Amino acid sequence: MTPHADAEAGQGYLDAAWFLPAIEGPGGFLCLAGWYSLPGPPHRPLSGELAFAGRRARFPCDLPRVDVSGADARFALHSGFDAVLALPGVPEAPLPLRLWDGERERGTLTVAARHPLREAELLRGRLPARRQRKLDNLILAERERLSHRIRINSLPVTGQIDPAFGCNLRCPMCKSQMIREQGYMLPNLDPARLARILDRYGETLIRIWLSLWGEPLLNRRLPEIVRMCKDYDIWAMISSNLSVPLSDAAIGALLESGIDTVMASVDGASQAVYEQYRRGGSLDLALHNLNRLAEARARRGLRRPHLYWRYLVFPWNAHEVEAARRLAAEAGADEFGVEPGVLLPRMQFPLDPPGTAAPARLPPEQAAEWRALARGQAARHRYFGCDYLYSSISVNSDGLAHPCCYVVAPSHALGDATEPAAALRNAPAAEAARAALAAFAADAPGPISAAAPCDGCDVLSACGGHVTTQTGFRQLFDHLVNETPIYW
Repeated sequence: MTPHADAEAGQGYLDAAWFLPAIEGPGGFLCLAGWYSLPGPPHRPLSGELAFAGRRARFPCDLPRVDVSGADARFALHSGFDAVLALPGVPEAPLPLRLWDGERERGTLTVAARHPLREAELLRGRLPARRQRKLDNLILAERERLSHRIRINSLPVTGQIDPAFGCNLRCPMCKSQMIREQGYMLPNLDPARLARILDRYGETLIRIWLSLWGEPLLNRRLPEIVRMCKDYDIWAMISSNLSVPLSDAAIGALLESGIDTVMASVDGASQAVYEQYRRGGSLDLALHNLNRLAEARARRGLRRPHLYWRYLVFPWNAHEVEAARRLAAEAGADEFGVEPGVLLPRMQFPLDPPGTAAPARLPPEQAAEWRALARGQAARHRYFGCDYLYSSISVNSDGLAHPCCYVVAPSHALGDATEPAAALRNAPAAEAARAALAAFAADAPGPISAAAPCDGCDVLSACGGHVTTQTGFRQLFDHLVNETPIYW
């Protein structure tokens, strides 16, 4: 697939075109991602249109593409598209994707769809057996997600397992800090417990964050935990405040564990600004540890871990972003990323033991909000639903598994991660949530029910059910097939 360029028509690129068959019935889903822009300014909104089997689907090209506008200021920031088109058949031949400026056609991109299911069959016997199992499960999980299956057969492909629930900082808008202040604490993850969890999920997990609600470096057995994940060919990451005293031996053990990514959560370029959120932390210590990791990695001649500085932007620290970017380069970070911080209100969490909440009719205002979101996504030919309910598992340091990494209360656990995987994946609350979202996606009439904790979730409204830290199908597929790195 090559760029299409013309001074009048504009320029664009098709980053991806995948076709996956539906779980039931003919046809399936054509997933397109890319960008297209007329040279400007001013920049006018464009739309893409694809025709297949007598049907036409048009979607906007208005998603932010910093890489496009940053590389060439003539092209629009909001020029991206990410569409899921339900097709009645299989696209065997290349199709024209026409780009429109209102009712005027301004260019064409050629869509030659890849067929991951077929590619996986061609690779059978050429990939290591474990990697083939991961690939087969990944494709099944994505097909079940796109098909809005309620009861699923796939196992998680990504997830979070918490090495330590405790934390050395007191970040004021952190959910786990709020629940710790209620007196709720958990022990560090025992490698023996992790072994039982990996016995259930290690053969299908592709990427794992060894971070969830606490500071992972507080578990001194973290290097051992990382090695256990690497033994299952899992890309292993941690997110750390790095404001923890570390000996040279601890730095060396972490690097030698095979850890793939270390994300440093540092939100300031001066101590006074940094500690407004990272309360109890030391900016100098975090910078020192980041620099020690970079230098020790270089001495050992290692390519990993990838060192990523994650800067959460709040009203009080936005003015220090560029200064922090310079500090990151000086400290040896490989990448510097800026994300919006979330200003959460103070909350009280139920501390009851795990239980199963019965599905109940959604309140009218919640149902109206989700229905409007689903219709909006359908009009844009974008998927409506929650990735976590199909792709992921989130496990606290005591083994309790939650629907996603936004859920912390023990009463909202689906069960224990050492229980049979099928029962946990299809726990009543998870099935009820999938059924509710499938109903909204189909614009089904009448009242719709869901169960706690998903019935009050705000992730759908915040980001359409897909967050940047939830690694998507394309990156995972390419990692398994081509050994490409995973940075999220």
